Amino acid sequence: MRVKFRSVAITFLLLLGGMVIALPWVAYWSILAGIQGRPTAPAKTMTQAEINAIWLTEEPDLPMAQLDDITPYWIYDLLLCGVYSGRCDEDGLKHQMSLMAVRVSRRYLSHEGFGNRRVSMLKWHTGNVSLTIWLQRNKSPAELISLYYGR
Repeated sequence: MRVKFRSVAITFLLLLGGMVIALPWVAYWSILAGIQGRPTAPAKTMTQAEINAIWLTEEPDLPMAQLDDITPYWIYDLLLCGVYSGRCDEDGLKHQMSLMAVRVSRRYLSHEGFGNRRVSMLKWHTGNVSLTIWLQRNKSPAELISLYYGR
């Protein structure tokens, strides 16, 4: 009987661990699937000096080289931040998310992302987080700046 309980417990823990590992990615892709299209950057070339100057102004806490370091696992940090409120500043949680990407995501979702249909607050916020992560992982700093300023 003890061996059977142990194998059931191990199986349960493995399944739970697999869900913890897979859930952020499954949620990320399924939420993105509900968003129509993706923001596209206007074709405008900027010099590296312009990009650096704008980046320092708009993203003072996020190094340009770390723009695409974010993954859907970031949501676990966000949830832990809510539970342990003092942890946010220590880990620099807010410094992992691009302010420009958040604003581009909000603007896109407001006008096009959900096809001008009303959505629940949960869908709005999870869509905003997912699209923000997608922007950071798929757009270069120059493209993100172009999207942000519309140029």
